[in-house]
Amino acid sequence: MRVPDPAARRLGVRLSTLALLAAAAACSGPPVCEPDGQAPNVVLITIDTLRQDHVSVYGADRASTPNLDALARAGVVFDHAYTDVSWTTPSVTSTMTGVYATRHGVRNFHDRLGPEALTIAEVLAAGGYRTGAVVGSYPVDSVYGLDQGFEIYDDEFTRSISLSKTDAVKKLDAQWFDTPEEQSKFNLDKMNANSRRTDAEVTDAAIAVLDRIGGGDETFFLWLHYFGPHSIPDKTKRHIEDLAHHAKTYPAKVENADAQVGRFLDELAARGLVDDTLVVVHADHGESLGEHDFVGHGRFLYDDNVRIPTLARWPGRIEPKTRTDAMVANVDLFPTIAEACGCRRTLARPSRVERWTARVFGERAPAIPRPPHPLDGRSWLPVLAGTAAPREQMYAETWMPSAGPFYEIGRHKGEMVAIPVARFAMIAPRHKLLLTRPSPLFGTSSLPLAPKLMRRNLFRDDIFDRAVDPGELSPLAVDAGDPIHARLRGALGPHLLASLRLLGGQDSGRDPEGMGDTDLEKLRALGYVE
Repeated sequence: MRVPDPAARRLGVRLSTLALLAAAAACSGPPVCEPDGQAPNVVLITIDTLRQDHVSVYGADRASTPNLDALARAGVVFDHAYTDVSWTTPSVTSTMTGVYATRHGVRNFHDRLGPEALTIAEVLAAGGYRTGAVVGSYPVDSVYGLDQGFEIYDDEFTRSISLSKTDAVKKLDAQWFDTPEEQSKFNLDKMNANSRRTDAEVTDAAIAVLDRIGGGDETFFLWLHYFGPHSIPDKTKRHIEDLAHHAKTYPAKVENADAQVGRFLDELAARGLVDDTLVVVHADHGESLGEHDFVGHGRFLYDDNVRIPTLARWPGRIEPKTRTDAMVANVDLFPTIAEACGCRRTLARPSRVERWTARVFGERAPAIPRPPHPLDGRSWLPVLAGTAAPREQMYAETWMPSAGPFYEIGRHKGEMVAIPVARFAMIAPRHKLLLTRPSPLFGTSSLPLAPKLMRRNLFRDDIFDRAVDPGELSPLAVDAGDPIHARLRGALGPHLLASLRLLGGQDSGRDPEGMGDTDLEKLRALGYVE
């Protein structure tokens, strides 16, 4: 439960702020949370790198997950659940803040969440919840700012993410550096030091945290992050052999994660906490196991990477054996949990009266934590109740291939060429639009690349009909004026613009109200629109 010095200073300020928020809300202003009935405890379980089709309740035949299946039978299964980023740090940040990466700004290995952001842990802490987290690997270390709002943030790791010939594990405290180059170098060193722990160790630590925050009459929010299904690079093997070993052993890793989740859920039951607790299990992203000639995640936005299991149990509020094809996203968990805990006021932007009061009275204004910008997520509780329509689409992106070793590779005049790219998607229940473009994050190659290579690797617009092509292997032929392409491209445009604004250091928090001629020209100049 170590916090680096800069983060410790930030955390100290944050905890003081939360204390003031809670005190002000209790004494002078309206309450932060207004529970409808008994507010539940909340347990959010993130299983890293878990594919939907390797959970038995989704029809998996390659792994057995009896504990996740039992949870699903007692609650709801979401068949169409997605993450907005196909790798851990930005995806988890989106989950915790309820907004896409275009707003929270965590998009690469050297980004971290700023203290101005609002997390679901901060909302619940200000509403009187005890908050704790136990995480299984360095990509969600407190150094990335994900500890905001947590009273306890246990990120003590015991072993290395990368295996080597020696069993000795170097202890290296997490640090943050001023430049991307310094941070990238440190991250590589950290991955070869104490940077993960086993799923059994996560469960042991979670039970210990539950001892501290789960007793008495106080409600609690506990986040658990299991790393087990993730690949563990083995430097003693050739790269291709290592990838094959990961794919072969992946089902066993999933089964072990399921067993450890089950052990924690059994602990909840032994303490009599089942009836009073909302439990949500999801993945931060999936994993390609050879699809599209790739093993891993983060490089693409195909369904094997972005379609995730999402299950929830809440006795008395969610009917057992519920199954829905309503589309949900990781960003929906913030507003869902907030609504379940009676924190609906948090979901709205401050009113004109509240903004005027804040200007006039300053710190004496009613203290209600509000997001610095509108949420991209929406609660799925009204969808389950039949009082709201499900979402029609969601945005996804990955900037991981803008940094090595995930560059696109081509051949120019007999030599290999590496080009940084970014990928963007607009996902609808049936169709998906995927865009690949040269990445302006680190610049692009100055080589005069062959047109065929440019079209194949760098400038791609692909639409898939996943009802007939679930593997996303055959893009649809799109004619000019195609209505599906036009609809998805139109929906994607404002997100692309926000993404580029953020890249240029401009405010991307405001809602795009359509794109003007200048904005469109910027996108055309970069090849993002025609």
